[in-house]
Amino acid sequence: KKEGVSFALRGGLFANVEIWNNLGKSTLIGLNGEPDSKIGFGLMGLLTAGIDIDDDMYLGVGPHFGGNFWRHSQKIANYETSVQITPLDFGVDIAFGFDDLYFIFGTGSSSVSVTAEVGSDSKTVEIPDKAPYKRLQMGWSDGLGIGFSIVSYSAPFENLGRIEFNMGFTL
Repeated sequence: KKEGVSFALRGGLFANVEIWNNLGKSTLIGLNGEPDSKIGFGLMGLLTAGIDIDDDMYLGVGPHFGGNFWRHSQKIANYETSVQITPLDFGVDIAFGFDDLYFIFGTGSSSVSVTAEVGSDSKTVEIPDKAPYKRLQMGWSDGLGIGFSIVSYSAPFENLGRIEFNMGFTL
C-alpha cells in the first residue's frame, strides 16, 4: 500500500450510448413535432494530471475531448431523408476519485455540424457559434470503467443536452 502524496496521471477512453433530450423539437434543426428523445453514440477521452493521496484518493485536472452524433431518418413525400447532428466537445475536467469510484466535473464548448440528406443529395453546415457545455460524470473504474454522464448546454443550444452511459478503459 502506498502512503503519502505522489504525482499521478489518470485518464480514460470511453464509448458512449447517449439519450438526447428534446432534439426532435429543436428549432436548431427544424424537426418540430418529432419525439422528444433520440439515441446517439459517441467516443470520449480524458487525461488528468494530479495527485494520489495514499492509495485511496486522487485529484487532478486535464483536457477532455469527445465526438458524438445523433441521426434521424424518415420518409417525407416519397423521399428518404436523414439528419445527423454532430457536436465535437473540447474542454477541461476536474477529476476526483476515492477507491474505485470517480467523479468528473467539466466545462468546455462544442463545435456543432448538421448534415441533411435527401435521396442522394447531402449538405453539411457548421453552426458558426460554439456551444458551451457543463459535464458531470461519475462511475467506477479499475482498468475497466463504467459510469454515466450528464451533459448540459447553455442557451440557445440547450437541446443538445444528453445523458451518456459510458464504458471503456481507464488508467
